[in-house]
Amino acid sequence: PIRYNILTNQLAVITPDGKLPVIPHQDKINWFELDGIKYVRENGWLMREEYHGENITLLLNKTKQYAGEVEIDRHIYRRIVTVDRYYLRLKDGSLHEVKGIRSLRKAVPEYRNELRQFSRSHDLGFWRTARFESLKKCTEHLNWLMNNEAAHVQVNDTVYTLSATMSSGIIATDASDELQHVPAYLAYSADSNARLEYDDEEIADTGIAGITPINNMQEPKSLKEVEVLGMKSKLSQQFSGVESFRPALLRNIPMVMGESDVLKIALKMPGVASTGEVASGLNVRGGATEHTLMLYNNNTIFNPMHMFGLFSAFDSDLIGETELYKGGIPSQYGGRLSSVMDIKGKMPDRKEFHGSASIGMVTSRAATEIPIIKDRMSLLLGGRATYSDWMLKLIPKIKAKKDRELVDGGTNIGNTDSYRNGKAGYWDMGGTLSTILSHEHTLRVNGYYSHDRFSLTADKKYAYSNMNFSAELLSHYEDQLSTSLSAGYDHYGYTNLDTEYPTSASSLSFGLNQYFAKYNATYNLCEEHTINCGIHGQYYNIMPGSHQPYGEYSYIIGRKLDTDQAIESALWIEDTWSLWPDMSVTGGLRLNLFKSFKKNLATFNVRPDIRLSANYMLNDNSSVKAGFNTLHQYIHKVSNTVIMSPTDTWMLSNSAIKPQSGWQASAGYYLQFANGIYEFSAETYFKGMNNYLTYRGAAILVMNENLHKDVIGTKGRAYGIELQIRKLYGRLNGWLNYTYSRTELRQEGNGGQQPINGGRWFAADYDCPHNLKLVCNYKFTRRYSTSLNADYSTGRPFTAPIGIMPSESTGQYSVPIYSERNKLRMPDYFRMDWSFNIEPSHHLTALTHSWLTIGIYNVLGRRNAYSIYFEGNKYNIKGYKLSIFGAPIPYINYNIKF
Repeated sequence: PIRYNILTNQLAVITPDGKLPVIPHQDKINWFELDGIKYVRENGWLMREEYHGENITLLLNKTKQYAGEVEIDRHIYRRIVTVDRYYLRLKDGSLHEVKGIRSLRKAVPEYRNELRQFSRSHDLGFWRTARFESLKKCTEHLNWLMNNEAAHVQVNDTVYTLSATMSSGIIATDASDELQHVPAYLAYSADSNARLEYDDEEIADTGIAGITPINNMQEPKSLKEVEVLGMKSKLSQQFSGVESFRPALLRNIPMVMGESDVLKIALKMPGVASTGEVASGLNVRGGATEHTLMLYNNNTIFNPMHMFGLFSAFDSDLIGETELYKGGIPSQYGGRLSSVMDIKGKMPDRKEFHGSASIGMVTSRAATEIPIIKDRMSLLLGGRATYSDWMLKLIPKIKAKKDRELVDGGTNIGNTDSYRNGKAGYWDMGGTLSTILSHEHTLRVNGYYSHDRFSLTADKKYAYSNMNFSAELLSHYEDQLSTSLSAGYDHYGYTNLDTEYPTSASSLSFGLNQYFAKYNATYNLCEEHTINCGIHGQYYNIMPGSHQPYGEYSYIIGRKLDTDQAIESALWIEDTWSLWPDMSVTGGLRLNLFKSFKKNLATFNVRPDIRLSANYMLNDNSSVKAGFNTLHQYIHKVSNTVIMSPTDTWMLSNSAIKPQSGWQASAGYYLQFANGIYEFSAETYFKGMNNYLTYRGAAILVMNENLHKDVIGTKGRAYGIELQIRKLYGRLNGWLNYTYSRTELRQEGNGGQQPINGGRWFAADYDCPHNLKLVCNYKFTRRYSTSLNADYSTGRPFTAPIGIMPSESTGQYSVPIYSERNKLRMPDYFRMDWSFNIEPSHHLTALTHSWLTIGIYNVLGRRNAYSIYFEGNKYNIKGYKLSIFGAPIPYINYNIKF
């Protein structure tokens, strides 16, 4: 029996006993025949003879290529696409690729007119489904036109006739591009541990092959174990600046308190940074935290962090594949100025019941997958809770210093250890109901809720929550059209209580509600063109603030700001065009429409976005990419911190507050070497921003009905270069990356006041020029491994008092003099983490599988400054560095699956 693997373009011959596949030198194979079809070698490829004439031959180069991986029903599936390329081999031996009548006429210019007339008279079409028949008719007609005898070439090869024995394990994929499992065909040699794996594609009962005899046949080699790290190859992706990974990658990377966290993994990628130890949100390529669109099952998450930024809002047991778009952003995404993080929920198993649980020092979580109707309907439920109040009690006591003099001459008499009696915690839960309605349609219903609460003192309490719900109908029609229709609701809000004095006790609350609907369609127009189009609409209803009395003794007069409402919608169309086998171009247009209904500030905006991207394969192992995007953002985060905090509010654009706009140009080079074990990438970018909001001096951000008068529009620019090398396979795997980036702002107008830094460019709060990150994992055995990661970054900028001047009213030295905005920098940041991992057992019959992670966060105990604050009196000012984790933090996590 002969086995021909289209995926690897490799022919194997099975020994008569059917136990060992012999892989001959492929360059020695001149031709072979399967099921009466002859394959010949041309330009290093084994091509199929579709028509053989005296003067001309039509060849088909059928290849199968990987198009990424996805996790479905707890299994890893490979998406494989079939690519057909047709070639004409002329009498002189020349080879010409042909796709349609234009390339045919170019291959044989002496018959240009005859081919055009023949094509028109027979009404030939060359789209994908009709291409073969049309090309074959034209080839037969060309052979007749040439009307010359071709010399018959006698191939002097040794011919072997082999009788076939049918084997199981046929590759389960076809040209429909559907996601199907690809089983590996295994063959073992007798009395040996050698094993060879390959995908079985073509099987023939009787096959003959013209093979040049080989004197020295090499012995079969045992394949090494392949470990999937969980990150897609950047080489094959259409867009530049895309990071993709699965939650399985989280298990072996040391994290604070040992909690798996998809956002913390994103921070290990080049071009992604944060402003401190436990800062929440992502700063991507010079963008603020509000400039990253966080999507979870099509829902928007407005505050993606728990407990001051220690943990993310996403449970690793509930999420599937994650895509982070930093540079090239597809046209279907919009509404943010910098990047998109699209987190897909995990698909529950429809066949068997599964569950998992984890117990840690701070949090515990559990998840279960329940098949309701086998093979048709299943449910995924999961939740997390924390018991972290004990952490605050471990903070060392600080002796209170009585009558501490402040800058204004007052005193601070109080218990500085009151925070040791504080409380902090969170819980969240989520679920997905998946139902197969028919062969073409699948319905998914998703829900999520999270709640955070903390109180550093008994009389000041904070709480905020996210709530999301959505339904999505996925449809697939043959191999040409797939659609997605989704609708849902998003909510974010907080409530803060201040009960220090009963007569002024009050509650402060904020609420953001968003309703959305989205339709997206992907149509494979032909082999060269894939069209993506759709429409998106969402309605905002924001309660900007409510300040109400709390308790029966409060004399606070309740006040509530007017509701802010708006509609944002978009239409987009995008075409991915394969110009030739080595190059593809994507061009898209997104039309954004925004209507604000704010009282006295209503407005209507229409803004287009352009999305362009090109990918050119230099060879099988390297490629270059380039892209250009324009983006608009109509919702703004209002905060006096550089991170996402529980007191953040959001406001919409109107006639007084212009929408933020920006553009980005990027390019990259990508290389795989050492048989695909290593991958190197280098990317560079430059982006511009307009109307990014900052605030006047002494601006009031809370309960300000005229907030638009206290904000200032700034112009921004960001640029940088990102270098990364990854080792994808082997006992030692991981990545090392370096990023150089700058982000600078400049006030666009003076707004009636002295412009910031005299109108010159100044560093943004999150500007950190140098970032170096290392993530590595070494497997001692299949079950035992150790992990290490290290982070270094330049300290972020800050503004500090540099002197004291006398007050005009009192004449005493009590008014601080400040440096220019963000003129100084905090100390550089460096941290190293380590963990030891015991993986689950590999016994297939075991009822449960458990694994253990032991690690240390901040192994070196470095006291990295999270912020710098100042205290002073009439004589001097002193600065103090605040460190969040100033000592090594050990942790242990136990996990179980059943």
